[in-house]
Amino acid sequence: MIEGIIKGVLLLGDGILTGSELQCTNVLIDYFFKEFVYKNLYVYDGKQKKELCDGLVEFQDAYVIFQIKEKDGSTAQDWLHKKVYKKAVSQIKDTIDMIRNLGEIEVESFSGEKITLVSTKQIMPVIIFDSDDNDYKQVHVSSQNNALRINVFSMNDFVRMLDSIAIPYDIVYYLELRTSFFDGEFPEFFINHVNDEMTTIARIENEEGMIDYYKALTNGNKNIDQNAIEGFRFIVKNFQERLLDGKLYSKDEYRETLKYLLKLNRNTVHDFILRWQICIEHCLKEEKAIHHFLIDTGNAVGYLYITGYSLTEEKDFLDFILRLFKYKFKLATAIGVVFNMMDDVNYTVEWMILASENEYDEYYEQILKEEDLWSNGKKLRIY
Repeated sequence: MIEGIIKGVLLLGDGILTGSELQCTNVLIDYFFKEFVYKNLYVYDGKQKKELCDGLVEFQDAYVIFQIKEKDGSTAQDWLHKKVYKKAVSQIKDTIDMIRNLGEIEVESFSGEKITLVSTKQIMPVIIFDSDDNDYKQVHVSSQNNALRINVFSMNDFVRMLDSIAIPYDIVYYLELRTSFFDGEFPEFFINHVNDEMTTIARIENEEGMIDYYKALTNGNKNIDQNAIEGFRFIVKNFQERLLDGKLYSKDEYRETLKYLLKLNRNTVHDFILRWQICIEHCLKEEKAIHHFLIDTGNAVGYLYITGYSLTEEKDFLDFILRLFKYKFKLATAIGVVFNMMDDVNYTVEWMILASENEYDEYYEQILKEEDLWSNGKKLRIY
């Protein structure tokens, strides 16, 4: 469920957020994290100050932009048509035009970092409306630009989708898939579940059906435990708190590591958490281990799980081990996850990241020839 809701009235620039905008801002921060959710979304066109959009999230090579409409007691029968499919759509088009053509637009993340928007990034538009209108058009296709497809959600459906899918990579992928489905490109029925006794067929009639279809499509017959998804979100949130206050990490290392964690999809998260749980067991038994790892070929990154070593006291050795791991698999980036007991009951988890070109190293070659390290791995491909 959604945690950490900001209380009261939130002021951004010269604007005051409505209740719906405040709710949406909070859920975006909760799922995409404050490093990649932006505020002060205003631009100057000459001397005229304009609102850029109501919400903006950066994810890899894309910006997800939001317009949010709140009915706020209106009894107008054509409210959806006027406020959502006309005004909000027009505002979305203006936002895309400003990002593409206004030059350097600077925004600030909720973690305090300022960036300049890249005009060539993919833009994924979303409209959210807060009303009790349940019968609505989920995708708006522009009559002037057939390539422009805008996801439209009721607030309830948007929150339901976030709660159900939860992982940033999958949320963005779902938005892409959703525009295609509700534009009529997918079958009305799908195989939702298969086991030894029966096959379940489901029908896509609403947002809940679309979410089930997405999970069946991306998970296949693999059961992705929702506890693993929630566990991963807890790890990332704990990671944020530790690294913001820690002395072992630079700001750049912190942001780069977080970016890689947010690239994981549901299946990779499942395997990530399995290894995490195994390493906690090693750690609690005070066992030293360096043989658990996970290679995500889709993002050219490997995770090496290390237990029983202290990053502060044995950093040179752990740095060597991580470099050797990175060298063996010819990875662009390697991330070390280091588990160590603090006392008889509590353990700590520290993080390392290495990113560099791989060059031939005779010393590493000799070690890997003599020691059969990391031979029990499973490579994961992201589609």
